[in-house]
Amino acid sequence: MYFEGEYHLFHQDGGQWAHAISTDLLHWKQMPLALKWNHLGHIWSGSTVADLTNASGLFGDSGGKGLIAYYTSFNPNKSNGNQKIGAAYSKDKGRTWVYYGDDAIVPNPGGINGSWDFRDPKVVRDDVNNRWIMVVSGGDHIRFYTSTDLLHWTWTDNFGYSQYIRGGVWECPDLFQLAVDGNANNKKWVLMISTGGNPNTQGSSAEYFIGQVTADGKFVNDNLPGKVLLTDFGKENYAGMSFYNTPDNRRITVGWMSNWDYPFSFPTEGWKGQLTIPRKLSLKTVNGNVILAQNPISELSSLRGTDFSVNNVSVTPQSGNILGTINGNAYEIVVELQLPNSGAATEFGFRLREGGGQKTVVGYRSTDNKMFIDRSASGRTDFSSNFTTLHEAVVQPVNGVVRMHILVDESSLELFGNDGAVVFRTSSYRIPLAAG
Repeated sequence: MYFEGEYHLFHQDGGQWAHAISTDLLHWKQMPLALKWNHLGHIWSGSTVADLTNASGLFGDSGGKGLIAYYTSFNPNKSNGNQKIGAAYSKDKGRTWVYYGDDAIVPNPGGINGSWDFRDPKVVRDDVNNRWIMVVSGGDHIRFYTSTDLLHWTWTDNFGYSQYIRGGVWECPDLFQLAVDGNANNKKWVLMISTGGNPNTQGSSAEYFIGQVTADGKFVNDNLPGKVLLTDFGKENYAGMSFYNTPDNRRITVGWMSNWDYPFSFPTEGWKGQLTIPRKLSLKTVNGNVILAQNPISELSSLRGTDFSVNNVSVTPQSGNILGTINGNAYEIVVELQLPNSGAATEFGFRLREGGGQKTVVGYRSTDNKMFIDRSASGRTDFSSNFTTLHEAVVQPVNGVVRMHILVDESSLELFGNDGAVVFRTSSYRIPLAAG
C-alpha cells in the first residue's frame, strides 16, 4: 500500500509479517517485523488499507487517519487451525501496530470448530457505493463482504465453485477497478486469484475474472465459467497483490516468483524466494476481447545505463549475432520485430545468459504465432521433477509486428509480449558465470 510518501510492502516470514518501505518502488528499506505471533496464533497473508477519513474511528487522536491491516489468523495448536480474519492498526505510518480486539473481526463461516479454508483477506474501496469490499479465499470460491466502517463486515456473495474449478485451492484474491482502454466512463472490476499446485494446471497457476460488483455486493462475471484468463504464462508468478492508494490512481502489483510445486527446493544459498518487478495493470481491448495488460512500471527506466540500439536491421541466418558484443548479468531488452509478408523465419529470438554450456532462449515461432521461453539449458533444472522448462503462449502480430520487453537478472527472467498483452515470469538457477 501507499501512504504519505511511502510504499509499504508486507510479506510472510515464518507466520509473521515482514515489512519494507520505499519511496520509488525500486529501492527498499527493511523494517522490523510488523505483525508478530499473537495469542491467537500465526499471522498469515492479508492486506492493508489507509483509513484516510477515520471511518473506523480508530484514529481520532492521530490526525484522523492511519493504517489498518487485515490478516489470516491461524492457530497451529488446533487440529483444523480455524482460519479467521483478524485486524491490526497503526497510528505512526506502519512503524508500530496494535491488534484490534481479542478475536476475529470476521470469524470462520464453519463456526468455532470450522475447518473451512478461509484466508487471505483483501480490502478495497468502492467509492460509487460508498463502502469497502473484502474478498476472502474460501478454498474453491471467493467470499465477498462489505462494510462502511472497516470493522464490521456483512457477507454478500460467494463466487466460484463447480465449472470455475480447474484444480488447486483458490488463494490470495485481489479485487480492483480499472477503466477499459482508458475510458473513465467504462470501468470494470477485476478479480484475481492464484491456485495451489495441481496436475490439471501443471502446478500453481494464476488467473483473473472481469465483470461488475453489483450494488448488493455480488460479483457478475462478463465471461462464461469455462473461459480461463491467465495472469501469467510462466510458472513462477503466484499470489500477486496490488498496492492500495497509489499516486495517480495507478494499479501496481507484485507477485511471489515461485510455485507450490517446489517452494523449498530451490538450489539457492543465503536466500530463498523473490518478488517480481512491480508492474502497472490496465484493461485493454484486443481482438474484440477485454484483457488485463501488464507492463513494467515507468520508474524502472531510471535504472538504465547507456543504451545499445540497432534500428532497421534485416536479420538473416548469415548476418551473425548483432548483439554479440554485449554481455552482462542484469539487463533489459526492448525489441520490435517486423515480420515480412512472405519468407519469414520460422523461429527467431534471443539466447540469453549464454556461456559455459548454458543459455535461456526467448523466441517467437511464426508457424504457430507462439512466443516462448525455453530454460531447459538455463542451469540447474534437476532440483524438482515438476520444474517445467518450456513456457509458451499465442501472440498474434499487430500489423505484422511482434514486440518483446525482456528483463533479465541473475536468476530470473520476465517477458512482456505485445505491450503487456501476454506476460511470462520464470526463474532459472545457474552456475555463476564469468561472462554471459
